[in-house]
Amino acid sequence: MKINNKILIPVVLIAMLLFSCSSEEYLDLKPVKGSSSAIQFGSEQGAETALVGCYDIMAKDGRYFFWLFWMDGFQYTKSGMFIGFDDPGAVITQNGSYPYPIANGRDLSHQHWKDCYLEIGKLNYFLANVVNTPFTNPDRLPEAMAEARCMRAFNYFHLVQMFKRVPLVLSPSDPDYPSQVEPEETYAQIMSDLRYAFNNLKYRDEALATPHLPTNESGSPEYARMTKGTAAALLSKVFLTSEGGHNPFYNPDSAAYYADLVINKGGYSLEPNFDDLWGIANTVPSDEMIWQVPVSSEPPNSGATISSWGRPGQNWFRPQKFILELYRDSIIYNDITNDESEVVKRIPIDTFFVDTRKSATMNVKDTIKYGAIYDEKYAEGAQSTHTDNPKIYILRLADIILIKAEALNQANYSAHKQEIVDLINQIRDRAFIVNSEDHPEMTPDIYRLKAEDVSSQEEMALIIETERRTELFFECHLWFDMKRTGRFVDFYFDGDQSKKHLEYMPISQRELKLNPNLEQIEGYSE
Repeated sequence: MKINNKILIPVVLIAMLLFSCSSEEYLDLKPVKGSSSAIQFGSEQGAETALVGCYDIMAKDGRYFFWLFWMDGFQYTKSGMFIGFDDPGAVITQNGSYPYPIANGRDLSHQHWKDCYLEIGKLNYFLANVVNTPFTNPDRLPEAMAEARCMRAFNYFHLVQMFKRVPLVLSPSDPDYPSQVEPEETYAQIMSDLRYAFNNLKYRDEALATPHLPTNESGSPEYARMTKGTAAALLSKVFLTSEGGHNPFYNPDSAAYYADLVINKGGYSLEPNFDDLWGIANTVPSDEMIWQVPVSSEPPNSGATISSWGRPGQNWFRPQKFILELYRDSIIYNDITNDESEVVKRIPIDTFFVDTRKSATMNVKDTIKYGAIYDEKYAEGAQSTHTDNPKIYILRLADIILIKAEALNQANYSAHKQEIVDLINQIRDRAFIVNSEDHPEMTPDIYRLKAEDVSSQEEMALIIETERRTELFFECHLWFDMKRTGRFVDFYFDGDQSKKHLEYMPISQRELKLNPNLEQIEGYSE
């Protein structure tokens, strides 16, 4: 087929412009959906460039995950994370009827809503216009559509968990002011997208062997692409989420099945050293990575780069001291004190066993200097052995191993008890080091979970919860975990059922004014 290059070049440029517009421009024009212009990409190159634009949305400034970190620590006295600002002019408030913070007028719920629908709008535009693209390999068309549908499912999965009833926008030609649908309908669309993605994507190693996407500002996006493993991991979480009875697809057995596919067929493996997860260069895929977002410090992805969020001296996100209790170790210290008998330095003189996740997760060495503990996973290179502007792990193997344990516990605790224990110990074996050389009596039994030590399904559920908090701290899972397990009110609000509506976020006043067909979430005033 002969392509008119005079037509192709402007078409590609238009696609690039549409896929690089700012979120503010997007929402000032429409409440939840982007341009309804219909053009054909005209070439394989144009389509792949547009697909890269969809991936880039999540990497830009790390903004998408910036707001997830805010949400993860919104009740910091329970989550273990403090949220604040260095800027003395910054105003951190709570919006009356809900505890989600507002920083300098930036409403947390509005930011989540906006960023998800910005991504959905671009994905819908891509899906509407890619269908007539002439690909050299005809199999690439369903694969590219599967990548886009997998990302769309991820965004709707976040939206339905955060807001319950949301507009379901699936095409650029949908009405500009759509009404909300019930969560059952949203979950049906999520499942449709994920099943299509699972059936049309390749597992990671095969996908990397057939690169398609052109290099972008963050480097080659090939290692961050949607794969069959990504779709399976998301399916495992969707099947495990009951959404208070509103997810008709809730099925722990199916969740365990898809988690098992990730673990045993996805081609992934745990990094032998936990600390290496955060020291690996941004452009190198970890064997543990299922889906990641590379955050660039270079334009146009510069700005509030993730490595600056928890650095010493900057108070945006920082773990509180009680979170250290999650990480078990046995170390004897020689404490150095000042004239006021205050400990100013701790020198380890003997170690029996240690959880290596502690030092990889939190920077405790600057506690005395700054009076606080700071994030270490995303610390800057100058203050850490970790990589400056590291990748953000959206899904990694350890997460899904523990999802399988949770699914088996919900499906049939008694039948799967030993397998659940083995899955938890797989995570602990990587995390703990015992000093058997100096202390021969120290064996892995000191930290390993034993089946005989667990007496009930409820106790096992709390063990899994604690393991996830320890392993995945500062990785944007806690809020979703507590909702999924039905522990949200107990964990954050000590069982106060009058706070149950806080399981969902309110729709921002801005969106309610932009779209007259929206209704506020139950429990919140207009």
